[in-house]
Amino acid sequence: YVNLAEQRRDGERVEKLANLKRDDMIIFSPETEPLAYVTVFFDDTCFYCQKLHKEVHQLNKNGVEVRYLAYPRAGLGSDAFRNLATAWCADNPPETLNKLVNKQTVATNGCQDNPVAAQYQLGQELGVRGTPAIITQAGQMIPGYQSADDLMVTLGLNQGTAE
Repeated sequence: YVNLAEQRRDGERVEKLANLKRDDMIIFSPETEPLAYVTVFFDDTCFYCQKLHKEVHQLNKNGVEVRYLAYPRAGLGSDAFRNLATAWCADNPPETLNKLVNKQTVATNGCQDNPVAAQYQLGQELGVRGTPAIITQAGQMIPGYQSADDLMVTLGLNQGTAE
């Protein structure tokens, strides 16, 4: 059976994500040309986001680019919002995000033009209800954590995983 409503939502997600600028995402890319990418609505205070983040290196080794969008689960005035804004405003956003996930101290830096509130709103529009919310390049939403190995299967890239 094909869920036509979900197929329509997949297309809407692809369209809305295509309108985002890469500079507004925190991206972890493989060293070679990506075979696939996923967009992840992310909250650094979320245990399963942290677990997924620890597997980004494995995804990159297997050719998957991981594009993060901010989704502070506790809302726009929360500590998570301030942490995510700090990462997005940093001189080196990926490094700052790594520090936050690893519970290292990072000086708060919420620049005025950070995209966190807009990304949170986009997540709401796309039906994100929790984190991580993984969206494939085909627009399929995977609500919640999926291991790197399982994600490789979902993406059709299960030719074996690199260690």
